Amino acid sequence: MQIETEIVKKIEKKFGIVQVFVLNNANKMKAMGRSLCDWVLKASEKYLSKTIDLNDGRNIIDVIRESLSQVATHSIVLYSSTPLLTPLTIDKIAEYIVMKDVNACKLPVGFAVKNNYLKMSNDLQYDSVFAHCYDEFYNVENQMQLNKVSEILRNRIIEKHLNNGVNIVSPQTTTIDADVQICSGVDIFSHNTIGGNSNIEKGVVLKENNIILNSQIKEGACIINSRIEDSKIGKNVYIKPYCVIKSSRINNNKIIESYSNILKNNKI
Repeated sequence: MQIETEIVKKIEKKFGIVQVFVLNNANKMKAMGRSLCDWVLKASEKYLSKTIDLNDGRNIIDVIRESLSQVATHSIVLYSSTPLLTPLTIDKIAEYIVMKDVNACKLPVGFAVKNNYLKMSNDLQYDSVFAHCYDEFYNVENQMQLNKVSEILRNRIIEKHLNNGVNIVSPQTTTIDADVQICSGVDIFSHNTIGGNSNIEKGVVLKENNIILNSQIKEGACIINSRIEDSKIGKNVYIKPYCVIKSSRINNNKIIESYSNILKNNKI
């Protein structure tokens, strides 16, 4: 990550600032807890970025021209339907267009352009093609393609947590949304789903068959075959199988017996 940041700084110092536009052509599609547009925005977060909705019939070039930053020298125009793009690939595009000093570069999906050229031209004439990292430009247009992309993103998320020291016993049966936070040393057994903005602290053990949604699980807690939604589970809490806890708070060191239903603003 530091190496990538240094590349961006060198580019900006020598050539100016690159701006990223994300054309939102998939605003109803989501994968692993994020809209496809948010996936592309996340990949380009180190750059100036702006979302443009494609629902008013206006000419894209005109809309982009009106939205150009006064300090940006180049622009990368991406589509939200390509959520597999990574920060490294966007860095490569930025480096390519400024180092080659091209006017307009065709991407597998989208394009990159020098802003001065964009201001003067209504019909872009491409003088270069960026043909690298083609797989990351996989374009989602239907449910089957969305399912394929979701599985790729799921695997990326699992790999990230494994690399961060989370013990995921059965990666193939574990699903973790993009914005979930999990501390190193957490043990996650098979058939767990962790979604939303959940936060799992150190020393937590998630035994088999849990669903954790938008919840905070404090350190040392152990949960077995239960469903936790919009709740806060305290330190060293032990939740036995077949429990449902929604919109509630369980204080530290409690034991929740099997088949308990704790709903709507309960505090135990």
